Amino acid sequence: MRYYEHEGVQPETAHEAVRESYNGEELAKLVRTFVGAKPPPTRKEEMAAALARLLERDQLQRIWAKLNPEEQAMAAQTAWSETGFFDRQKFAASRESSNSGQEEDVDDEESDYEEDDDDVMFGFGRSKDGKRKRSLLELIMPRGVMPRDIQRRLRAIVSKPVPPAVVGVDSPPDSLQMTVHIWNAKTKSYGRGTEAVPIVRREMERAAWHDLMAMLRLVDAGKVPVTEKNRWPTPAAIRQIDEVLDGGDFYPDDKSSRKKSQDLDESPPGPIRAFAWPMLLQAGKLSQVRGSRLELTKAGRVALTSPPHETLRGLWNKWIDSDLLDELRRIDVIRGQTGAGKRGLTDTAQRRHAIEAALRDCPAGRWIALDEFSRHMRAAGHEFEVSSDPWSLYIAEQQYGSLGYEGYGGWNILQLRYLLCVLMEYAATLGLVDVAFVPPAGARPDYGSMWGTDDMAFFSRYDGFMFMRTTPLGAYALGLEGSYAPPPMEARKVIRVEPDLHVVATGPLTSADVLLLNTFARKTADDIWHLDPARFLDAEAAGRSAQELTEFLEAASGEDLPEPVDRFIAEVAARARALSDLGPARLIGCADPGLATFIANHPAARKVCSLAGADKLVVAAKDESAFHRALRQLGFTLRPASKT
Repeated sequence: MRYYEHEGVQPETAHEAVRESYNGEELAKLVRTFVGAKPPPTRKEEMAAALARLLERDQLQRIWAKLNPEEQAMAAQTAWSETGFFDRQKFAASRESSNSGQEEDVDDEESDYEEDDDDVMFGFGRSKDGKRKRSLLELIMPRGVMPRDIQRRLRAIVSKPVPPAVVGVDSPPDSLQMTVHIWNAKTKSYGRGTEAVPIVRREMERAAWHDLMAMLRLVDAGKVPVTEKNRWPTPAAIRQIDEVLDGGDFYPDDKSSRKKSQDLDESPPGPIRAFAWPMLLQAGKLSQVRGSRLELTKAGRVALTSPPHETLRGLWNKWIDSDLLDELRRIDVIRGQTGAGKRGLTDTAQRRHAIEAALRDCPAGRWIALDEFSRHMRAAGHEFEVSSDPWSLYIAEQQYGSLGYEGYGGWNILQLRYLLCVLMEYAATLGLVDVAFVPPAGARPDYGSMWGTDDMAFFSRYDGFMFMRTTPLGAYALGLEGSYAPPPMEARKVIRVEPDLHVVATGPLTSADVLLLNTFARKTADDIWHLDPARFLDAEAAGRSAQELTEFLEAASGEDLPEPVDRFIAEVAARARALSDLGPARLIGCADPGLATFIANHPAARKVCSLAGADKLVVAAKDESAFHRALRQLGFTLRPASKT
């Protein structure tokens, strides 16, 4: 959905557009400037007709040549738009993107068009001497609206504008100069100062591999409780998840370092990856709610032994079409989302697909500033709306803090904050993009003039997200690459595997490591586990695999497994797979062995029953109906089981 500045109906002809857009006085000025007839027409209809004749097919090429480059760019964008309405924000974004990082080098004669803020008529500007200047755009697209006949003719003359490429950098800067709040112990208040804040970089591809397996194991252990209403992870679940994430969440909840003040909200940003994982697993049908906790589905158990990159790609594809969560809910300061404002919220899948389309434009391996990505979305036509009724959304108090007020609910507040959440909380969590960020406080102070924001340290927990980089996994998940080569599992050398089936921790183990060891082994002492056949069989019965254990032991030890351990795992795994549960069945008693043999071998029944001893038959539950039909064909029936 486009973020248009104008609303209304596109006129069919230039004559209609000129006549309906300007009053008599304005038409007279345009006629004197561009027609110059003596004596000039005086009736409105005649003036509109005279101006429209300037745009006839044989004249339009000449008119086009008289436009300066900026005017031509405006007209070309509008000619190839879907609606014929000039999109001022898109045009500004395309100019910013095309000039990003470049020095302006435009001839003065071609750049003296400037918008006059005091004049509502589209196309007026001022020349160098300060006098009002008129533009031929006032004829081609009156009030910023191009009539259909001019739009068709211009498309035959002008090529479709090519969206500017996304501008990337080799590496983000090491720090960012930011206005920060500094605590003054003497006055017991905050002041403002400038400080070079380090930019933290997190590579997410390998982290996503680790986190996926850790989360599946955590869910399998029943340690992810969720809320009843929204199925969001509870605070207890957040703490459990944060402990198993590779490197922890983006912003640690360090309670000891918080400053106390009544004047400024110094609460930590809160969970990001720890919140995202339970939502992703639910949206991807890898987990479901049982009671108050998540449990693995059949697909979730399969994912334990499936290639992680395939599972991660599937989770992204499921998420962008999911209605489990509107990410705007994660922008806590925006109120009204569950009340009257809910009716105006747009489809989340459409928003995410617009963001995904823009992601495909990003060069892999290059760091992209999020401000540059935001500009590119508007310039390349990847715009989206978050709400069709921003008046119903508000900050602090609806009467004064409504996002419908001018400057309150623009792209930077709604669309930018939304896309920051989607990219940092979901795309990065799944390993599609690497991230570079600073603490959110003071990172994006563009909301400071809004009512009710004086005490806010940041607008959203994602405000500090500054740069991203598409990973090889991201290129694969987005369909930019047809294949994917997984990175080799990191050999950490934090355990030693002994031939006598003992596993000894020689370095720091993650919570996910401990969860896996406890699944297949019995802890016998501090930092020592013993591979236990009973636990191994229980794990196999629950859907875990010997391959999962083998890969972990080899990666965490940095060595091949000792031969006795390798043989033990193979033998127990073989025993675990020797028997299979084929499902429920019914045992049928026969009057004598001859009858049982007759039925079991008769063509009408032998496909749905088998002998079970001398005088009994066994029938799978799924074949009961077919077995009853076969008995009728043979002249028998089946009495119900005795209740005694």
